[in-house]
Amino acid sequence: MSVGDTLALVLLGIALGAQVFLRPLLVRRRNSFFILSSILVFGVSFYWSWVQYGIWAASKYTGVFLEPNYFFWYAGLKFFAPPLIALIAAIFIGYIARYVNRRFDERFFEPEEISFLRLGIFLTGYPGFFLYLVLIFLGGILLSSVYLLSSRGRAPLYYLWLPTAIFAILIKIYILPPSLLTPFILR
Repeated sequence: MSVGDTLALVLLGIALGAQVFLRPLLVRRRNSFFILSSILVFGVSFYWSWVQYGIWAASKYTGVFLEPNYFFWYAGLKFFAPPLIALIAAIFIGYIARYVNRRFDERFFEPEEISFLRLGIFLTGYPGFFLYLVLIFLGGILLSSVYLLSSRGRAPLYYLWLPTAIFAILIKIYILPPSLLTPFILR
């Protein structure tokens, strides 16, 4: 398990605990939590870039990789592009969800649910957020079907966002074969 996945699981666990036990606090601080998570994830990216620089600088043979254009391209593609893609996807999908929700008079989500969706997309990372979106879609269909069959009205997804993100990360790590994610790896 990578440091990024461990950090994401810890942050999602804290958010889930706050959602269950300290709901008013998380609702008030949901955007701050997203910003803090972004800072921590990109901080890990900076740390791994620094470590990579140190490894390459340790030898005269690998020192040729420290040419600025190559090092920035390599570090950007390897350490910064995946969380940046996940951040852009989280913001973009969050805006689409907010627009659709407002357009249909808040029929689909509670206002804070969109923040949980954004957090889940960002922390599952790239390409894990594809799996997360599929699992959310399937979980939403399943839960809505149960609510429809039992005539209970609209199915709330409020407590589905964060556990599904944790589940998606664990599936990505322990169940999915790495060859399934190979087409998404940036080179």
